Amino acid sequence: LRVVVWNTASATAEKPRWRAFVPTTHAMSMDVHKLILEQIERVLNRAGYWGKRQLEKRSGIKQRREHGFDESKFNAASLFYLPCQAKDPKDSFFIDYGEDDPKRGPLDLHAWIEDCILDLRPKLEPVPAGPAAPVASSVAAEPARVSASLQAVRDTLRAEKEQTTAGQREEWVTAAITTWQATAYVPGTGHNAFFKLGAALKHAGLDDAEIRMMLSEQAAYARSPRERRAEIKGILKSLRRSGTLKGGAR
Repeated sequence: LRVVVWNTASATAEKPRWRAFVPTTHAMSMDVHKLILEQIERVLNRAGYWGKRQLEKRSGIKQRREHGFDESKFNAASLFYLPCQAKDPKDSFFIDYGEDDPKRGPLDLHAWIEDCILDLRPKLEPVPAGPAAPVASSVAAEPARVSASLQAVRDTLRAEKEQTTAGQREEWVTAAITTWQATAYVPGTGHNAFFKLGAALKHAGLDDAEIRMMLSEQAAYARSPRERRAEIKGILKSLRRSGTLKGGAR
């Protein structure tokens, strides 16, 4: 993921305080925002890091390490503070983890909802004991129950994706090609620029075969077309290995 962090106004070298910004693939509702943050916190908990409120409520936690997130800011209505200078300028910092890194990108809301790690199934009410029901000769397996709120979020995201994917995909592909062609003939930049083109095409939703075909066509704009075409197989392999190419668009 691409994560941008910077100091708060009260940050010092001895007691650093920071804010983080994680770009996402789409704007999100408050329900989606809540689900994303709860999943992030769950991952931190699994790694042994906890919030102050969690530590206060759970005295049995052995590794009492704080993750540093302000739990009072988990609400989507909390103000988002822009970067600022610390009281002492030398204590200021601004770090972009992912700038110009094709292997880091925005948080994919669709993937995080579809692969939600939280157990959001509604708690079943106890059923009073009664006469045993007759056993059916063939009973279909009951589908897994999913909370109404999560299903509503999934349905909304799926509908939005179907309506906007085609247009966005065309815009992203056009932007990626424009960027590539603007720098393709600059000496010494071909290798990195061509890899970035492949990563951008993947983020636009193209599948393996489409990326291969597009890279083959766009290699003609390079200073060394033959060298670029020879790199296509390696680019696709590298993207797969880094987890950024999974056989096509979601």
